[in-house]
Parts: sequence; structure tokens; C-alpha cells
Amino acid sequence: MHSIKLLGMGDARYRCIKSNLLEAIKHLGWAEAVDEISNLNTILHYKVNSVPAILVDEHVVFECGEVPSVEQLETLLLQAQSEAPAAPV
Repeated sequence: MHSIKLLGMGDARYRCIKSNLLEAIKHLGWAEAVDEISNLNTILHYKVNSVPAILVDEHVVFECGEVPSVEQLETLLLQAQSEAPAAPV
């Protein structure tokens, strides 16, 4: 189970990324919910360079550039999953 956060202010770009992110999660068969963060003070806490930004397990996986496609987001999510430390036994 991963923690997925979408940081942003709800503009058109944010909404497009949100839609693609939800679709990517669905395609991967993940049950994770996306925690949407729009409070500026909370966003500043994460020290991202720009919003919208996506964090997986508190690590930034997207914050700059063009709106990623569903396929690009699937790749980013899978990379974040493979880079995550193993859960303690």
C-alpha cells in the first residue's frame, strides 16, 4: 500500500493530471486513494519546485513539465513502487 498525494490549487492543469493519475491507478489495479492537498502552507512543507506535483510515499515523482499521460504516470508509479524500501518483517 502506497501513500499518493497530489499537490496543487485545482486549476485546469491540476484537474487533467488528477484525471490521468486516477486512470493510471485504476489501470494498475491499485486500491490506493489519492490525498489531494491544496493548502498552500502544507504544499510549502513538501518543498516542491512547482505544482501540480505528485508524491508517492513522501517522495516527489512529478512536479515539472507537460501534463503526463496515463501511461507515463503508470511508469512513474511503478518506478516509485520498485524504489520503495522493503517493509519490515
